[in-house]
Amino acid sequence: MAPFIAPELVLCILQHFPSYPFHDLNNCALVCRSWTPHARSIIFRDIRLLSAERTIKLIDLLTSPHETIAAAIERINIEEGWFGDSVFSSLGGSRAINPGAGKILEAFTTASERSLSFPHVRQLNLEKIEWGSVSPSVRMTFMDPNLFQSLVWLRLSSCSFETYAQYWELIHSFPLLETFYHGGCLDIPFESVDRVTSLRPLRLRTLHWHATDIPSKGTWQNAALAFNALLLESGESLEELAFVVTEERRARYLDNLDATQTLKDLFSMFDLTHNTRLRKLHIWVVSSIKAESCIFLPAFLKNMTRTQSNTLRDLSLSGFIPPNYHYPRSESDTDNCYTFLVDLAAMDTILRHPFFSSLQRITFGDFRYIFSNSDVTNQRLAGKTTFERPDDDSIPGKQLSLAIERLKASFVGSGKAGIVVPVVNAHYIPPLVYDSDRYEGIYDDSD
Repeated sequence: MAPFIAPELVLCILQHFPSYPFHDLNNCALVCRSWTPHARSIIFRDIRLLSAERTIKLIDLLTSPHETIAAAIERINIEEGWFGDSVFSSLGGSRAINPGAGKILEAFTTASERSLSFPHVRQLNLEKIEWGSVSPSVRMTFMDPNLFQSLVWLRLSSCSFETYAQYWELIHSFPLLETFYHGGCLDIPFESVDRVTSLRPLRLRTLHWHATDIPSKGTWQNAALAFNALLLESGESLEELAFVVTEERRARYLDNLDATQTLKDLFSMFDLTHNTRLRKLHIWVVSSIKAESCIFLPAFLKNMTRTQSNTLRDLSLSGFIPPNYHYPRSESDTDNCYTFLVDLAAMDTILRHPFFSSLQRITFGDFRYIFSNSDVTNQRLAGKTTFERPDDDSIPGKQLSLAIERLKASFVGSGKAGIVVPVVNAHYIPPLVYDSDRYEGIYDDSD
């Protein structure tokens, strides 16, 4: 019997192998063959499948009479061969396809024939899959409740569906689902939303939604209806809601497109009146969004006050401060160094509503900036060698302090200034060290 090796030691050894292909099933199988089952199973907790060949090898390992890794697999990532975000645009674009695209899901049909299941898998991540091109038999096999019996976490990104019913059927094939990530670049025809039904409504506890002003297909009104359908099904089970907000008109250089739909219109349609136990709300906007488009936030917060509850504890807002990477060195720039994309006065007025009386924390960010060696003089004199923030009396330090004071002062009227938590993301630039030995002989001043 092989001596016991602690799983933590096994993982440490593998992480320090030079250029070790961590997800290579061949190498994992050969290297782990002599270790105890518990020690080698730790390597297979997170499986990433990029090809049909790799999937078949995994199935061969799992159907071996001596297999000991099935119980350890907790996360599976499947990435098929359809590439390119421009694929998922109703406005055109070419598609680059891997010759092996679609073969990974077909391999799961083989797994079903061999009575294979993943009883302990809790997380499933699906990327770059054209669901409409997958045969109905393969789709049914993949959505068999016996395949992923314990799945509670699902993420879809860069996936395409022929019909909204296909999308709805897929996410409802996991009856224990608690967390759903509706990621970016999802090509879904948001039509016939009101005509789909499910025998087992989802009871999501966490919902992440990628919100955009231009849906892939259909209208933004139907996209809002699709989101509301998930909110309605989840009802009182929903405790955490997160949005990633993008402006596709800007991202695709379509500013000249007729602005018949806006983010404010989209968020105004969201109906949270059934989610009376919501505790956490996170909204993250990408850097390409325009300041005038951020008016959706106060409108959405006002829309939330229609919910007859006051359970919201945590409000997190990210991306509402443009990064300060121009690094001004003038004291006169201190007051106006940071700008806020959202109307803080309007937010303060809305937060006075009884719905927000339960708030315990407002996270606001990010204050992103750079600082250098001259900004940490006091810390260096104190003997520090690593720096996370500049000195308080440095120009970047003063800029940051004044901006945080302005932020908190904006919420005095609602009484929320004391629970505002600024998020700071600072980057230290160390001094450039000149190595004279390295460049010796390159510059010859002897003449």
